[in-house]
Amino acid sequence: MNIDSSLSGIVLVFTVLLFFALLGRLLARRFGLAVSTGELCLGLLVGNLGYLFNIDQVTILREGAKLFETLQYALYGETLKSAVTFTFGAAQEEKILTIITGEHGIDYLKLSQAADAFFQFGILFLIFEMGLRHQITQLKNTPLYIYGLLSLDLILAIVATSILVLIILPNVGLLEILFVAIALTSSNALLSAGIMRRHSALDREANSLLAMTKIDNLILLILLMLMTSVMVDPLVEASGALLKFVVAMMFMIVAWVVGHYGLSGLVKYLRWFELLEVKFFVALMLAMLFSVSAYLIGLSPLIGVFMAGIVLHDVYFHPWKAQPLLDFRVLCAPLEIIVAPLLFFLIGFQVKMEVMLDTQAVVLSILLLLAAMANKVLGAYATPRGHHRLIMAASLWPRGEVALIVVALGKALNVLDDTLFFALVMMIVVSNLVTPPMLRRLARLAV
Repeated sequence: MNIDSSLSGIVLVFTVLLFFALLGRLLARRFGLAVSTGELCLGLLVGNLGYLFNIDQVTILREGAKLFETLQYALYGETLKSAVTFTFGAAQEEKILTIITGEHGIDYLKLSQAADAFFQFGILFLIFEMGLRHQITQLKNTPLYIYGLLSLDLILAIVATSILVLIILPNVGLLEILFVAIALTSSNALLSAGIMRRHSALDREANSLLAMTKIDNLILLILLMLMTSVMVDPLVEASGALLKFVVAMMFMIVAWVVGHYGLSGLVKYLRWFELLEVKFFVALMLAMLFSVSAYLIGLSPLIGVFMAGIVLHDVYFHPWKAQPLLDFRVLCAPLEIIVAPLLFFLIGFQVKMEVMLDTQAVVLSILLLLAAMANKVLGAYATPRGHHRLIMAASLWPRGEVALIVVALGKALNVLDDTLFFALVMMIVVSNLVTPPMLRRLARLAV
């Protein structure tokens, strides 16, 4: 039996990909970069080298879910050749046809299906895990200036994205613009705060940075969940979109109230079970309940998964003695070690360097990077007096998990085409490569 046709063959491919993803993480730590940057870069390198050397598995994996779109068109009556041409373009028609009609075509379909299923699961898991990191109650004690900064940041990002994207890609719609704007507004503070805390004089800036980005990313995730629920349907009209927005907001409020009061009562009836069993059962039940409820009222199941993460908190499990090793974040850590690196690696894997031959893609990447940096500089100068504002601006340049979730979700939902996908990933990678050395130099000059 050919190894590619068996489960062991799929496991072998994913093991190799995970090895490269973890190698990218190791190299990123070695050079003082964000770990996601190493995973993205190595995915980009391996994917494009594999494609260059005509490795069939790589060619299939870097196309994401396009293979299933091809089969869908074929099932609707199109010839396989015309379906491949419509989905992949005339340039790749012969190569893709040769692969899927060859001896191992069925095996590659299984591999593509497994990769697509993992990609979607990875997005769901990260959204759930990001929900676990945040609590709605954090919004109550947040200084007003942080909301002002975020509002300014988001407005500037939407304006800049609209101008840049519509000039270069005039056929892009509002949904694409909002996805790009959220990616531009997000920030990754952990690496920057770590660099700043090496200088005691910058402790205040580091603490402010962490507080700002934690709230910013929570609000941006809420906006992203609302947006996917409202605007994923391309046929929805303005009035219908407004109604869906209100329904999505009401759903989030109801989900939080039901979860908050329901969990307190539920765990009392489960006190005879072990804490580990109860936590896994409650987490799975809540995620399924909220996602199915969201689907039944016409919203994206993603908003339900996110709200399950938001609601879950260790404080509800008071009948059991506190066990730090069984905190939700700790329980998710082993799975996160596998899912996050592999998902970020696959994002880089699907970036097509041949897009660089398109001048529009390169120009858009450069302009989005400059807009992302300028946006944070303008926002940082609205921070309270006493902060090193240029350092605050530079520390906000890197984009992290929220931007990657936006990119992955845009790819999965076919919101981002190859050009926008390439431009956003390049913006994320370059912003993470440039910031650490520049921030270290600014921090030394400031102290």
